[in-house]
Amino acid sequence: MSDTINDNTKQKDLKAFSRIILQIVTELYKKVVPNCVKNRKNFDKRKLSDSEIIALAIIGELLGMDSERCWYGFAKRNLSEVFGEFCDRTRYNRTKRALIHIIRDIQKETIKRLPASQIGIIDSFPLPVCKFGRAHFHKTFNGYGANYGYCPSKKEYYYGYKFHLIINEIGLPATFTITGANIDDREVLEELNEEAKFAILIGDKGFIGAKSPGTKVIALERKNAKNPLYSKEQRQIIFKIRRRIETTISQLTDTLNIQKVRAKSFWGLCTNIVFKILAFSTAVLINKMLGAENIFAIKNFIFY
Repeated sequence: MSDTINDNTKQKDLKAFSRIILQIVTELYKKVVPNCVKNRKNFDKRKLSDSEIIALAIIGELLGMDSERCWYGFAKRNLSEVFGEFCDRTRYNRTKRALIHIIRDIQKETIKRLPASQIGIIDSFPLPVCKFGRAHFHKTFNGYGANYGYCPSKKEYYYGYKFHLIINEIGLPATFTITGANIDDREVLEELNEEAKFAILIGDKGFIGAKSPGTKVIALERKNAKNPLYSKEQRQIIFKIRRRIETTISQLTDTLNIQKVRAKSFWGLCTNIVFKILAFSTAVLINKMLGAENIFAIKNFIFY
C-alpha cells in the first residue's frame, strides 16, 4: 500500500472521500481474504464486491449515518459513479453480516500499518439497548447475554451490555469484546489480552487486583490508599497515559455513535460495532497517509 494518497484524491467532496476509503479497503481486503471466501459460489456475479460493501458501510459510519436504510438510499442516488450498480439493500445487509470475521482481520491488518506499542490501556463503557424503563418489556436481546448493570460515571442503572476495549499507548483499538452489563471488568482482562499480548496493561481502579499471565497490570490506586504502590510522580504518569483511552472512547461514542444501538438482533449489533471500530482505525490510517499533524483528529478528515 502506498504511504501517501495522490493529490487528485484530496478534493474536498463526498466522491473523493469515498474513493479514498474504497482504495484503502480494497487493498486491505485483498491482503486478508481467504480463498474459501473469494471463491464462493457466484462470487463473480455480484453487483457490489465485498470491498465495495465494506467501504460503503465504513463511509456511512464515518458520516454518522445511523439508519442503514437512509444511508444506502442516499449512496445509491449519489455514489453510483464510485461504486457502479447497487444490489438490493437486503443483500447488502446479509453480505455485510456474513463478512464480520473478514472485517476483524482487516482491522488487525490496519493496526499493523500504524505505530505499535508495548503498553496497552484497558477500560469499558456501557452499551444500553433500550431505555431503563422499557427493559422489562424488551425482548430483542433476551437470551443473548443482555443484563442489568450500573454506570458509575452517570450514576445510573441500565439494561444491555458492556463494551470492553484495549487500546495501545497512542490510542489505537487493539482488541475488544462485549459482555453482559453485570460482568466485572477484571473477568475479561486475561481473555482480551490473549490476543493483544501487551507487556504492560494500565487500567483504572476497577482493575485493582487483576492479573494476566506474562503481563504487568497497573491499576490507578484510590486517592485514599493506605499503602500506595506508586509515588505521586508515578501516579501522575500512569494517569496521563490512561487518559488516552478516554479520548478514544469519546471518539467512538460521540463521532461514531457506538452507544446508539439500533440493531434488531445480537448479530446485527456485533456487526455494527465491528464496522465502527474499523471505521475509526481506517480514518486514523488515512490521516497518517495524508501526513496529518494529529492522526487521531478524525473529524478533520471526515468533515472538511
